[in-house]
Amino acid sequence: MELIGPIDIDGVPIQLDQKNIPLMLSMLVEAKEKISATPKGIIHTLGGALIDTIIRQKKTTEVAKILWENIENGEILLASANPETQHALDELNLFDTWKTYT
Repeated sequence: MELIGPIDIDGVPIQLDQKNIPLMLSMLVEAKEKISATPKGIIHTLGGALIDTIIRQKKTTEVAKILWENIENGEILLASANPETQHALDELNLFDTWKTYT
């Protein structure tokens, strides 16, 4: 959020920013706000708003670099229920440190 600034979500009257996002997400989940009745739906809506903001701010390259760095250093794990996709991810050998936890 430091890179892209605040995020607007349809149906939420307050922008989500670096300071309020944990509290706002908690409130949205607990209140089952109009944007979705489930936590997964709220995360899905937030993800869409985040992607829209990244594209609008023209920060896709910078965000991609940050994500890749965090994948490489083990801060982000990618997994798939699709066997072919999971096999492709396994072939990258990026997630060996996570295998010790499973």
